Parts: sequence; structure tokens; C-alpha cells
Amino acid sequence: MNNITEKHNRIILGIDPGSLNFGYCILQQDGRKYTLITKGILKLQTISDQINKNKKIYEFLSDLHQTYLVDEISIEQPVYGKDAQAMLKLGRVLGCCIGFAISHNLPIMEYPPKTVKRIITGNGNAAKQQVAFMAANILGITYNANTNTFDDMDAAAIALTHAYNLSGIQMTSAKKSWEKFIKENPDRIEGLK
Repeated sequence: MNNITEKHNRIILGIDPGSLNFGYCILQQDGRKYTLITKGILKLQTISDQINKNKKIYEFLSDLHQTYLVDEISIEQPVYGKDAQAMLKLGRVLGCCIGFAISHNLPIMEYPPKTVKRIITGNGNAAKQQVAFMAANILGITYNANTNTFDDMDAAAIALTHAYNLSGIQMTSAKKSWEKFIKENPDRIEGLK
């Protein structure tokens, strides 16, 4: 599934998969410049059966792909949970997204939540609010801390993680301190001072 292209200008679809709230973000990457095109949450609460939810997700992804000419997809990898039914539903959503990518010949990469948190904030155990704030800062958008859901900002963080990966930004070593993170990533903290 890892057919990463050698393009400098690409459209990345970031996905925070969910069977109730499906977060998405379209990001344009041009070298090390990242521009938010759109983001949002597909609400699925009113659809009771999982097959119809997956159908809605697939159709929604098709619309995004046709509208924005997506080049690559990045998605959050599920982590183990104690609720088997919730994990099954999430697995079906993830399978739907992977099936969509395969059927449209789009490269897709999965990123564990801790990797996304570490790449965006420098801390693999960061809170969702920290991830949302940093992703918004990197993209130059306003983040509303009073929001009830983080699914769209999680999708933005996932898209950014993929863009950083494609740009060759270090994905494996954990940052030892905020000072070191700031020193190594000055472009990611502008506007925080």
C-alpha cells in the first residue's frame, strides 16, 4: 500500500476515521509549504446500520477525490480498545477507506496516534487540545478551544504528519524536550511567542 509518489506538489487527504464523526482534511503540500484547503466532520449519527455508514463514507470520499484531485491519503491507525464492538465498527470504517484508496489507485499510509502527536507537538502523549492547537498554528488558522470535537483537527494533524514524512522530516526519534523540539522546528512554532 505504500506507493508514495516523487511529487513536490501534492494534495493529501487526512482522515480521522470514526463511525459517528468522520474527520477529514484536504492539505496541499508544496515542498515544505503546507496549505489547508478544507477540513470538516462528516456526521454519521443518524445512519443506524454500518453498511449504509460505509456507503456514505465511500461516496463522500469519492466526492472529495473528484473535487480536490487527491493524490495520497493518510489515515490514523486504530489502537487497541476494550470495547470489541467499537473496534469492529472502526475496523469497518478503516477497511472502507483502504478499499476506496485501492479502488482509486491512491497511495495510503497509516500513522499511529502517538506518532502523530509526537510529530505535531514533540510529545507522543500530548492531549488532543495540544495537537489541535499546534496543527492550527502550523497551518496558520484559528483554533477554537471550546469545540466539542477534535475530529477535523485530528485529520489535519494526520495530513501534516504525512506531509512531514514526505518532506523527509524525522519520523522516528522522539524529542527529548520542548526546548530541543523548538530549536529543531522553528517553522512550526511561529506565532506562539
